[in-house]
Parts: sequence; structure tokens; C-alpha cells
Amino acid sequence: MAQETSKKVDAPESKATIVVSGNKKWYSLRGPSAAKNRYILATIVVGVLLGAGVAWYTSKDETKQASKPTESSAARELNYQERFDDDLAKAQDNVADFDKVTSPKLKMAYGQRYQDLGVAYDNVGKSADAIAAYKKAIELNPNLKLTTLGALTMAYDANGQKALAIATCEEYLALLRTQPKDDISSATALAAYTTQLEYLKTGKVAQ
Repeated sequence: MAQETSKKVDAPESKATIVVSGNKKWYSLRGPSAAKNRYILATIVVGVLLGAGVAWYTSKDETKQASKPTESSAARELNYQERFDDDLAKAQDNVADFDKVTSPKLKMAYGQRYQDLGVAYDNVGKSADAIAAYKKAIELNPNLKLTTLGALTMAYDANGQKALAIATCEEYLALLRTQPKDDISSATALAAYTTQLEYLKTGKVAQ
């Protein structure tokens, strides 16, 4: 049996060493081109490992997020209620010293505070108190009509005072029609409260 011999031959193109053993050939990782190949291979390996690491971390983070308990609707409702209660307390404090105010100009400035108080009462479902606050706001500062009559309309409706809700809504619409045509907020309110008036009168909304 012939003894298998090995010899090394330089590959002329790549200058990498070729090992010849019997009738088998393979490239050894030697020579300049081989070094470049080793670098490419290492880069690929590192890239694969990094990609796997990122995928693992992302998967772990998603699992962690999914395992977090979600806030229930009851808890959210409680948080809103607590915030509304706090807002009401602050709004009440802001008008607590109104009876001590004597300056007409300062009284007029309290109109905004009473408007805020009306919103705070609305948020906790106290429609009657909201109506009183909105009316006080307009009384102190008639310039607040544009930003108060809409809320007053809804408060009357919520309080079961349909006739006053309709009358207030009509007054509000008339005021909105006097605003500039390019006033987007007024145009939006005009469309919304036109629909609201129809609903107040008929209980239906045209399709």
C-alpha cells in the first residue's frame, strides 16, 4: 500500500497555502488573502452574535412589558375622579375671597375663575352648581359669553332644564354667526351646536 504523503503548494492567485495530501486538497488559513478571509469570517460571526443578542434583549423586554399589569378601567376612573376633585377644590379656593373684592376691574377678572369653577363642577357631575358658576362668570365679564354659553347649554341639558338649554343654545349660535368666517374654532362650534340644537328640539340627529 502506497504511503500517503503531504506537501504544501502556494496558490499563485491568492498566495494562500494549499495542503496536498494524497489525492485530497484543502486551503489552509494562511497567507494575505486567508487573513482577509479570517477577518471577514470573524466580522460575520460577531454580527450574528450581536444580532442574536439584540433579538434576545428585545424579546426579553417585550416579555417584561407584557408581564406588567395593565391599569384597569376602574382604576383609571378613580384617578380621573381624584383629579377632578382636586381641580374642584382649587377652583373653589380661587373664588373663596370674592366677597372681599371691591374693585370693579378685579371683580371682572374673577369671571374667568367662575368659569373655571363651572367646568370643575361639570366634571364631577354637579350640573346645578355648574350653571350657577357659568352664569356668575358671564355676569362678571360679559366678554366670556362666547366661551361659556356652549358649556351652559350642556349644563342646562344635563340638569333636565330642556327649555333653558334650547334658549341658551340659540343665543350661542347667534353669537357664533357674528364671528369672522375664517375663525376655525367658531366655525367648528357653530356646526356642533347646530346639531346639538336639533337634538335638543327633536331628540334626533339628522343622518
